[in-house]
Amino acid sequence: MTDSRINCFMRKNKLFLLLTSVFMLVSFPLSAQQTVGADKEDADLQAKLDSTIERINELSKMSSEQLDSLLKKMQEDLRKPIASAPKVGGRINGHVLDVNGNPIRYRSVNICERDIVGRAVTTGGSGQEDGFFMLMGIKSPDNYLTFGAEGYETQTLPIDRGTYEIRLKPVPVALKPGDVIKGSVTCWQKDELGGPGRGGYASTGAVVAEVDDNGNTVSSTVIEDRTFSLKITRPGNTLVVSKDGYTTFTAPIEITSYVIGLDKIE
Repeated sequence: MTDSRINCFMRKNKLFLLLTSVFMLVSFPLSAQQTVGADKEDADLQAKLDSTIERINELSKMSSEQLDSLLKKMQEDLRKPIASAPKVGGRINGHVLDVNGNPIRYRSVNICERDIVGRAVTTGGSGQEDGFFMLMGIKSPDNYLTFGAEGYETQTLPIDRGTYEIRLKPVPVALKPGDVIKGSVTCWQKDELGGPGRGGYASTGAVVAEVDDNGNTVSSTVIEDRTFSLKITRPGNTLVVSKDGYTTFTAPIEITSYVIGLDKIE
C-alpha cells in the first residue's frame, strides 16, 4: 500500500471514529430515571442501538470528502444555541467571557452542575479560543450551575435554558515576589477541517519565561512534559511561553495557575 493510500486510510478512520463517537454521545442522553432491566427501557435502548448500528453502516460507505462535510456540519450543529431548557440527560452550551466580552482563554474555567445540597454531580470546562463550552448529561433541571475561573467571581445560575453567555467579574489575586505560578501547556495541530485539533501533544522543550517591561527575561524554565512551575520576581510582568514551530503565548502574570495551548504554525 502506497504512502498516500495509507494516509488516506488513517485520515478516513480517524474522522469515522470521531464522527461515530460524537453521534453516539448525542444519541444516548439516557434518563437518570431509567431502570436497568425494565422492558420499556430495554426496548428503547435496543432501538437506539439498532439505529446507531444502521447509521454506522451508512457512514462506512461514505467517501473521505463526504465524511469531512458531515463532520463539519455536526461540529456546527453542536455549537448552535439550544432553544429550550434541558431535560434529564440533556446538554447545555454557551460561552464564558469576561465583563468586556472577551473569552477567558488561559484560565481553567470550571463548569459544574450541583444538587440542592451543593454536591457536584456533573462537571465540565472550557478551553476553546472563543470560550465555548458544552456540558452533557444534565442530572436534573432542578439543580443549578456554577461557573468559575481563577481570578474571577463564581457565578451561580439555575438550569432554566439551553444556552448561556456567562460574563465573569474579575477578582484580583494577591501575588507577591517569590510566589510560584504553575500551569499546563499543550501543543495543538489544526484538524483536516481547519478547526482546533482534537488531540493535544506534550509540550516537551517549550520555554516558560517571565519577561519584564523592557523585554528582558528575569526567570525561566523548560518544560519536560506538559506542566511547569516558575518562581516569579514581580507580579505584573509578562508570562511568555514559546516552542519552535508553534505560536507564542503571552499573558500578564496575575494568577497562580494557567491552562495554555500553543497552535502549530502551518
